[in-house]
Amino acid sequence: MTKMKILVFGAGAFYQRYRYWLNKYDILAVIDNDKSKQGKSLDGHPIVSVDEGLRLPFDGIYILGEFVDSMAEDLKRRGVAEDAILRESNLKEFVRRHMEDASVEIKKPKKIYVFSHDFSLSGGPVAAFSASYIMRNLGYEVCIASPIDGPISDKALKAGISVIVDSRLNFCTLNDIEYVKDADVVWVNTTLMAHLLVNRNVDIPTIAWLHEPPSMYKYHDVSFFEKVNPEKLSIFAVSSVAENAFKKKIKGFEVSRLLFGVTDLYSEHKKTNPHSKFIFAVVGNVSTTKGQDIFVDAIDLLSDEVKENSKFLIIGKATSRLASDLIARTQHTTNIKFTGTLDRDTVLDLYSRIDTLVVPSREDSMPTVAAEAMMNEVPCIVSTGTGTAQIISSGENGLVFRNGDTKELAEKMTWMYRHESERMKMGITGRRLFKKYFDMDVFERNLKEIMENVLRK
Repeated sequence: MTKMKILVFGAGAFYQRYRYWLNKYDILAVIDNDKSKQGKSLDGHPIVSVDEGLRLPFDGIYILGEFVDSMAEDLKRRGVAEDAILRESNLKEFVRRHMEDASVEIKKPKKIYVFSHDFSLSGGPVAAFSASYIMRNLGYEVCIASPIDGPISDKALKAGISVIVDSRLNFCTLNDIEYVKDADVVWVNTTLMAHLLVNRNVDIPTIAWLHEPPSMYKYHDVSFFEKVNPEKLSIFAVSSVAENAFKKKIKGFEVSRLLFGVTDLYSEHKKTNPHSKFIFAVVGNVSTTKGQDIFVDAIDLLSDEVKENSKFLIIGKATSRLASDLIARTQHTTNIKFTGTLDRDTVLDLYSRIDTLVVPSREDSMPTVAAEAMMNEVPCIVSTGTGTAQIISSGENGLVFRNGDTKELAEKMTWMYRHESERMKMGITGRRLFKKYFDMDVFERNLKEIMENVLRK
């Protein structure tokens, strides 16, 4: 059937309201009296003056606007027949006759499934939640799933993120999970969940985010990666430590960098409490990996002056054999204190009194505590076994010591004790480092770019 050739008089809101139906006609041009619009186009139709429009071979003119009567009179004065002038009522009748041809488009946000090995408040799950929270704010529909429940699930629900606790997740692959079939993107957090990748729908873009240090690969078999199809699979690591640990075991995959973000709470926890003794602190569950024994060994090497005028806090769960040994060894040392587990708010409050944070870890992909210390202008001493060491310029925004070198750590601690002015400046430059790498705005920009890229694949 030949389409009726029409002119549309009016390029404003009325056109936008009826554009779908108007475009079922053969629109020769859009007429508008606004000279600034003439010469341009609307939906591919030229916008012309009344005189130009009337020279075209039209069958009818739809007049759409607030001044329909005056527009109609103007057209009649120019010689347009009454029956060629069509109004909004004519268009509504046309719509009623062709309702069955209507296009119905239901738009939904892209759906993301994020898989975490548990819902505890440890580093990996917290990073998964932070990523989920940002993706939710970016307009994605996010569901976070884990085989083990924990406090993250309540935080997620309060943030408008769906939660699934699925006991199968430690033993299955993505193709075994029925609810993933409607995913637009799948996000697998930590190598502990990477077995999910062995069988998956390669039409669904998938992200794997690596957090683990080298020791994890001694106890966790990742040989299944040989079966993983790299198509539409993007792998990211939080640091060079995590990346190199993975690449040493698994070949043939490209790995990009994605640091986590930390909510900036500096204004709520800034330094306000003066104290008489210099406070060094280590934060983390007491273990060989976290290196609290290196910290205690370095304390022994400090001068009597530094030891007598300092307090040494070891913050974190202290139930391991190493913890028992260190507590027994230091029981007669009054300035070394094991605090046990403290909640995050208490630790953040402590930053107002800590002068230097020490991260003596033998390996740690990217310790959150270092980022939180820098956030609060607390200068850090970190070992070369940490991912943080790769972003610190030693002597400018923190200090770095050779992994396990207690003598060098003692020297760095002494420097912090003796150089107050430089230490305070280091705290300020450390906060700049935090804003550059860990600020949530940076994390959001990185995630936005990553999601746009994977969805284009």
